Amino acid sequence: MKEKETPAMEQYLNLKAYYKDYLLFYRLGDFYELFFDDAIQTAKLLNIVLTKRRGSNGKHIPMCGVPVHASESYLHKLIDLGFKVAVCDQLETAEEAKKRGHKSIVKRDVVRIVTPGTIIEDSLLDDKSNNYLASIVEKDGKYAIAWLELSTGKFFCSSTSLEMLDNDLLRILPKELLIPEKMNEEEKFRSILKNYKISITQHVHSFFEYNKSYRTICEFYGIKELGTIGNLDKAEIIACGALLEYVKVTQRGSVPKLGLPKTYKQQNFMLIDASARRSLELFVTQVGEKKGSLISVIDNTLTALGGRLLKQMLSSPLTCPRAINFRLSTVEFFVNNHELRKKVREILSHVPDIERSLSRLILARCSPKDMHLLKIGLNKIIELSELLSGFCECENELGIIHKNLGRHEDLYKLLNRAILDNNINNLKEGGCIDPQYNQELSELHYILNNSNKLITKLRSSYRDITGIATLKILHNNILGYYIEVSSNHKITSDIFILRQNLANSNRYTTSELKELENRVLTARYAVIDLEIKVFNELCSKIAEKYEQIVLAASTLAKLDIRTAFAELAVKNKYVKPIIDDSKKFKTENGRHPVIETNDKFIPNSIDLDGIHLITGPNMAGKSTFLRQNALIAILAHIGSFVPADNAHIGAIDKIFSRVGATDNIAAGYSTFMVEMIETATIVNQATERSLVILDEIGRGTGICDGLSIAQAVIEHIHDVNKCRAIFATHYNELTKMNGYVKCFCVKIKEWEGKVVFLHEVDEGIADESYGIHVAKLAGFPELVLNRANEIFQTLKKDN
Repeated sequence: MKEKETPAMEQYLNLKAYYKDYLLFYRLGDFYELFFDDAIQTAKLLNIVLTKRRGSNGKHIPMCGVPVHASESYLHKLIDLGFKVAVCDQLETAEEAKKRGHKSIVKRDVVRIVTPGTIIEDSLLDDKSNNYLASIVEKDGKYAIAWLELSTGKFFCSSTSLEMLDNDLLRILPKELLIPEKMNEEEKFRSILKNYKISITQHVHSFFEYNKSYRTICEFYGIKELGTIGNLDKAEIIACGALLEYVKVTQRGSVPKLGLPKTYKQQNFMLIDASARRSLELFVTQVGEKKGSLISVIDNTLTALGGRLLKQMLSSPLTCPRAINFRLSTVEFFVNNHELRKKVREILSHVPDIERSLSRLILARCSPKDMHLLKIGLNKIIELSELLSGFCECENELGIIHKNLGRHEDLYKLLNRAILDNNINNLKEGGCIDPQYNQELSELHYILNNSNKLITKLRSSYRDITGIATLKILHNNILGYYIEVSSNHKITSDIFILRQNLANSNRYTTSELKELENRVLTARYAVIDLEIKVFNELCSKIAEKYEQIVLAASTLAKLDIRTAFAELAVKNKYVKPIIDDSKKFKTENGRHPVIETNDKFIPNSIDLDGIHLITGPNMAGKSTFLRQNALIAILAHIGSFVPADNAHIGAIDKIFSRVGATDNIAAGYSTFMVEMIETATIVNQATERSLVILDEIGRGTGICDGLSIAQAVIEHIHDVNKCRAIFATHYNELTKMNGYVKCFCVKIKEWEGKVVFLHEVDEGIADESYGIHVAKLAGFPELVLNRANEIFQTLKKDN
């Protein structure tokens, strides 16, 4: 016969059976406990003690636990590692459970599910990074991707394809990906996912059923037809509906406030292919560090809101010259108005992350600290609105910014009267509502604040009655308030009731003391209950202004970025680029925005018309020149000034880069294969408005094969793609075979038997590659260098 489990363990097993794919944090008193395999795995991951308890069958059950008050830090580690956690809390006290019967167990249930893509807590989030949950689906041969951020309410969707999926994932960088189980069986899909550290959540096919998704979206937004939110195709509807269904499951009844899904239209944004994103080091370097990336240099934002928006802008630069120039004009205004820029940035430096505080408020997971931060944020919005009031009639972006900041005086005044300045994370701690805001609360606080005076007054009265000058009134958690006198003294008055006889003292109480104690204790609980009630009423008031606050928050982010770009331009001597519909690409004394900050930089100019061919030795600066022009183009298209003396760039729709390849052994690809795949993407997708930078085509195979491929690619880009392109090559033969390319080289100076790299690009063709010199710099032994030089001279004579 099977042994019956204890009530608590039976409750745990029932919950675990339902949440078998999650680590279950099961609340027992002041700890979240984990059992069985969950405990073994978690103890190892968190480096905490693994203990055991005896089960009903006599066998030991592995267990470990984390303190409730410190659970967020442990959750953070588990989420970072890609795990999902179901948090089970006590829904009543032990006393409340006893009232239902002496054998009743405390009610417990899962109150939230924490996954990498659904976290909203500040302690678990990077303030300047988005935390996207994404879904990829396929319907009738068409693919779609949808992504949302629970902590900000942003929601997007887009059609895609297996060929474009790598670009999409690198642009969005979701923390968690929701997919149908069958999709993970596709080899090509799995090979794409290998490049990313994403938590994968799989569901059965029925979770992604079209009709179900359609109903889910309609119910979530309270609409009858999806036509009111845009022209979504079936795959996009499924992707969006599956995400909303997953959010409902993980949030356990707390309905988040999400914006309507916005369709991401690739034609409105510059496509930066996956290879270009990696090689240009927009967000991280090739070795995965933020330092040395483009964003590490250009991010002068002062708010978390601005920091997140900057990443979105850098991921998806604009392609419309009018929209770009709209941004540039605002940046130029702040460049020219130093004092106003300084004042705006001073206010912005004190703006908290109201976007995420607001989302937690709507989800009923906010703390008094969140409401306090929102109050500060509204105050700063009012200050900025007053500062920019002189531009409210302008029809430029600054006028729109002023308008969209909105008016929040009434809500701010309400919160300022009600909310005390605090960093309280738990509403049940009390002390977040100003007592003067509520009459009943004020009276309760009077009792609490004057309890010591009342106790002192009562003590004096009892000293007079007993004649004992050393009589004390004390308090502990067991007896509550009590009267204590030395055992040498005897109390004869009938009003005193004996509580305890101790060796050196006697303890008493009185009906009057009990009444006072009851009033004080009742006041304490009543204060917290009343504060919770007032707090919830304030949450409702804020929720009514949700749309206006969200608009103001997004406007703050734009203002932060425009002033940050102005600060960057002044600090690093950037210039406003000319952006139009031409096919121009001209910069005077252009610079690499990252490298110039670390070293003395030699600027170079370019007037790119068709195809430029750059020759010269390794380490002379060819790759830097290629990258700097691509980065200048990207900066211009996000609305930033650029590192140059002058710049004129015709709008670019796509940037392709093949600069430096590495073996992709995990996918079974060699360096040459990677190079060919990336080059194939370019010749298949580049348009007349694209910019292509290519470094060393065909270097990974034989000279004849490599030269033939390089020649064919150049011809195809010139004749078919007809785009702007810069090639760097060691094949000097290419300079003779193509009459329609302009040839440039990186200047070298030989002096006293040494080679000096001048890092200057000039018209002409490099006569040598100076490979042996580079080998010397790399530390080759003299013997090897001498022999290499002998062979080089022999080959040179033969040719």
